[in-house]
Amino acid sequence: MTAIKSLRSIPFLLTLVMSLTLTSCRDTTPEHQPETTRPAPAMVQPVMSSPEIDVPLTDESLYQIGVTWSDQNGRSVQLASLRGKPVVISMVFTRCAWACPMIVQDMKKIAARLPDDVKDRVHYVLVTLDPARDTPDVLAEFARTHHLDATQWTLLRGTASDVRLLAALLGTRYREEANGQFSHTNMISILNEEGEIVHVQEGLGSDPTGSVDKLRNLFAANS
Repeated sequence: MTAIKSLRSIPFLLTLVMSLTLTSCRDTTPEHQPETTRPAPAMVQPVMSSPEIDVPLTDESLYQIGVTWSDQNGRSVQLASLRGKPVVISMVFTRCAWACPMIVQDMKKIAARLPDDVKDRVHYVLVTLDPARDTPDVLAEFARTHHLDATQWTLLRGTASDVRLLAALLGTRYREEANGQFSHTNMISILNEEGEIVHVQEGLGSDPTGSVDKLRNLFAANS
């Protein structure tokens, strides 16, 4: 899988995904019912810069999307607030008994392999595929269960439409099954300081060397 910037710009994808999301809202299945608390166009308002960095984002930056998420503490968060540091991100759900805990462990393996002088400068993000059940309290309990340091790990939930949007931009495919579980792509993405996808680690239990090397190169390029 290649980085998004080798395919097309984020603004183009935002327009495409929004049109697909609005079309899917006409489906009669429960997971595709229209969002009634928030108009769909608000999902894709671009964020041109973070409060700390007054420089426009590139067309390849995921931080272009103006979605506001809730973290495990119930606070409102935008992905653009992470601008300025490399980010390791994946999409999971807390009731997953096998694949998602392995994704968390794979992210921890990446962290463990980083040099001591950069370990604390990388942030880790988990976005739930199941926002209806994964409330902030549930996400907080998941973080405690898996010993995720709140200073480096952020767990996020949004509306079903927001989740579909981010999943499409990350290239994550998912589907809710009849038993309430989710089948989904097992992947971890590395974002650079500007929120651009620069590396993707696919599969479970994969060798983290590529991800570790990419993160080390990001720091070396900025030193």
